[in-house]
Amino acid sequence: MIQALMFDMDGVLVDTEPVHEAARQAVYRAYGIPATDVRHIPVKGRNTVSIFTDVNAVHPFPVPLHTAVREKHDLFVRLLEGPIDPLPGIRDLLERYHGRVPIALVSASAQKTVEAVLRSTELETYFPVRVHAGDVRAFKPDPEGYLLAAERVGRPPAACAVFEDSVIGIRAAKAAGARVVGVHTGPYPEDLGEADLAVQTVAAGLVDIVRFLEA
Repeated sequence: MIQALMFDMDGVLVDTEPVHEAARQAVYRAYGIPATDVRHIPVKGRNTVSIFTDVNAVHPFPVPLHTAVREKHDLFVRLLEGPIDPLPGIRDLLERYHGRVPIALVSASAQKTVEAVLRSTELETYFPVRVHAGDVRAFKPDPEGYLLAAERVGRPPAACAVFEDSVIGIRAAKAAGARVVGVHTGPYPEDLGEADLAVQTVAAGLVDIVRFLEA
């Protein structure tokens, strides 16, 4: 049986991409960056620093990059008003394994963003172990975040199962040596064939997920 669970946040626990996109677009408008100029820049599985670094190369921000990043984070938290529902099946899955195995959150998002999402979804108690952008030097597909999470939960990566919705997230988890469940959720569906198990949603694939975790 798997000895620890690790979850990506956006697109796995909750679909906050519309809020992220609204915050990004507001920053672009504030600094006169046409959305059409940066539409080709990939966003799935990437954090704001990575995305805005690519934006800056195409259409430089008139302020320091860290200022634009901070403004986007602040906007996201303000836009994330009131309670939001986790994606289908997530709470059931967490309830099943809460207290049985360590559970960690591994996100490329900033600490402020992670805390806001967990608070809004009322999932804070399930994730005593959290790894966010400020904890690592290299982002997905680098395995640093998952290796750090494995260290913090006290389990070898090979004994951990990771839930991811992006190719770069799956590659990060596999590079760390973990098993991976790919979840086809969020607005940017990808080919998750590199995962050990792929499900359309956690709710629809719950039986297969449990079988995979407890084999």
